[in-house]
Amino acid sequence: MTTSPLSKTTISLHWIIALGIIGMLAFGIYIEDFVPGKLADGSRNLFRGELMMLHKSIGVVILTVALARIFWRMSEGWPKPVSVYHKLEKMLAKAAIWLLLLGTLIMPLSGIVMSQAAGKAVPVFGLFDLPIIFPESKALGGVAHEVHGIGAWVLIAAISFHIVGALKHHFIDKDATLKRMLGSKNIS
Repeated sequence: MTTSPLSKTTISLHWIIALGIIGMLAFGIYIEDFVPGKLADGSRNLFRGELMMLHKSIGVVILTVALARIFWRMSEGWPKPVSVYHKLEKMLAKAAIWLLLLGTLIMPLSGIVMSQAAGKAVPVFGLFDLPIIFPESKALGGVAHEVHGIGAWVLIAAISFHIVGALKHHFIDKDATLKRMLGSKNIS
């Protein structure tokens, strides 16, 4: 089965989002687990605040690129598989792709809701703040916090599954799925 190569835009958007999301998951876990909110003297840890502002700014950029990627995917359609796969494989691949696409939206959106519901602005690299859309609400902030936390682990699982699938295609099936996503023109 021969399949055409993916466009440079498709490949670029995929890798920008992939690296951005993986980086942000690691960055978020680092902030949450290794940078205390309070210092030993009980004062607020300003370093953590700076890291959170950077996390929020990058999250806004990722949301923007994720929206562009989704609009691109809708206009271009889904890429054709490079080989014939079992029904279960197709179903698992689609589930993973949808989880990844939704995750790229849900994670930054839940972060925005969490901040705004806590009465905090969402700055973008100190250039401007996002407009306030969500009212201050402890309940809404709590839900957004849970979605953000659980969403991170679901996204980590989906990314792991996606990587395993790509490696399976490359090393076991020996098809051109991974080569195509790496930009190879020779995928027949």
